[in-house]
Amino acid sequence: MFKYIYWLFVLAMVVIRKVVGLIMVWTAIPFRSYGRNTIYSYHLENDIFLKRLWERRPIRMSKKLWKLTMTPHPIEYGDIGDRYIKTRRVSTAEYYLVLWLIWGWLDDDANEDTYDKGFNLTIINKTRKEWMPGFIVDSLKTAVEEAEACPIKGNSFDLGDGRSKYPLFNFWSTFWWTNRNTGYNFNYRFHEISDKSLVWSKEYKGGLIGWRPGTIVNGVQTYNFEIWKK
Repeated sequence: MFKYIYWLFVLAMVVIRKVVGLIMVWTAIPFRSYGRNTIYSYHLENDIFLKRLWERRPIRMSKKLWKLTMTPHPIEYGDIGDRYIKTRRVSTAEYYLVLWLIWGWLDDDANEDTYDKGFNLTIINKTRKEWMPGFIVDSLKTAVEEAEACPIKGNSFDLGDGRSKYPLFNFWSTFWWTNRNTGYNFNYRFHEISDKSLVWSKEYKGGLIGWRPGTIVNGVQTYNFEIWKK
């Protein structure tokens, strides 16, 4: 029974994050470095699977220092030297407060910290949102220039604590990226699971409802949430 309740909870979160996320992201952004380190610390120190983080194959270098040893796409370290996460002790209460008040409303897979340069370019080049006013397009262009000048390239999962050394923020870029990927960290936390006790699926009118097998990460089979997929 619990596995069905969990699926309904994830389904409800699809709606909640879209409705609430466009507001909550602005309260979360100022605390994003703290939020990211809190979530990563809790998962690493307690060995709790988080697919996007585990894909970077973190290894413990010392008692409270982890190194990210792989990335799914090209990145640039710049002067941060390498990709580390300095962990700390995080209580369960702090973890869930940060999850619901800060981290969940962000998108740690955004290549430019709080936005995506490539997405900006699709608007600038008029391949989407052709109606966009010129003053907003000019702001997006500025954000692209800032991203290109940034000495590090990669998202927060890729760069670990190093992402916070060169924060990137542009109101209109972040607004439109959030409008697209609203509260996406909740997806990475709840939509991508490894707990087989939560997995079920049913065929309905030629489509699948429940969970479908995802990729294998560090020997762990993952499963992706599905509302209905052919």
